[in-house]
This record gives sequence, C-alpha cells and structure tokens, in this order.
Amino acid sequence: MFTGDGDGLVRIGRELDQTNPSPVLIGFISTAQSGMSLLPPNVAARSLFVAPALPPDTRLGSPFFSLLQAGGLPTNYLGLRTAAFAAGNVLVRALRSCGSHLDRDSLVRTLEHLQHFETGVVPPLTFGPNRRVGSAGAVILALDPAGHDVVAISDWITPKF
Repeated sequence: MFTGDGDGLVRIGRELDQTNPSPVLIGFISTAQSGMSLLPPNVAARSLFVAPALPPDTRLGSPFFSLLQAGGLPTNYLGLRTAAFAAGNVLVRALRSCGSHLDRDSLVRTLEHLQHFETGVVPPLTFGPNRRVGSAGAVILALDPAGHDVVAISDWITPKF
C-alpha cells in the first residue's frame, strides 16, 4: 500500500521491480498519478489505484478541461484537480443560493439542501444535515499497458456503514 506522491511511486516501483515475484502495488491516484506512467512495466501490470471518482469524462467535464487548457495546467494530479474543481463548483452554487445576506448558518443550511449536484467531474454530490461528504465511495483503476492511461476495473464501490 503506497500513500506518497508521484516521485515516491517511481522510487518504490523501481525497488519492487527488483523483487521476484513482484507484489501488487496499491496507491491513491489523487497523490501518485504523476508517477504512474514512469512505473516499470512489470510493476505497472500489477498496480491498482483507488480514486474517489471515475476519471472525468471529457464530454461532461468540458468546463474543467477548458480551465486546465486556458491556464496552461498539466493533467498530472488530475484526481486532486477534479476534487478542487468540484469543491469550487459546490461553493459557487452555495454562495449564489445564499444571496447577499451570507453568514455561516445560511451557508450550512444551503449546503445541507444540495441534492444530486452535477459538477461534470465527479459523481452527483448530495449533502444533508448528517451528511457532510458529498459522495462516499471509490472506484478501482488499473494501468492500461498499451496507452499508459487508467481504466476502471470495478464499478462504483459504496461503503456499507
């Protein structure tokens, strides 16, 4: 289980490439994505990554990808960038709904009534009085050896509480 950044992923990947048999490497795409394409092929073939959302669909997430392109931003750390984009959309929506008399209580009430909010980059978000996380769950991704891209190998996994 790896919890570091892309540079650390590359270092651990090189070390794991020397072991036989190579163990399965599990990591978080939100922090390690920048090193995924640099993994040795043997390690990459046995790597799984957990993501809080499916990779953004370029058709639904066109505002997100347009923002990346306009800012000249690279597509590394895409997991963190999509989460920040979604959070920004939620905040803008809540601020607009609160109107000109913004205070903490009205913002919290507005967020608690946000249901099935589409950001284009993560599954629809729903909040409530006892629900402070908009989307609970994850998807498991693997590396496509041909294109060095990620592919979903699981459906959306919702935790059982």
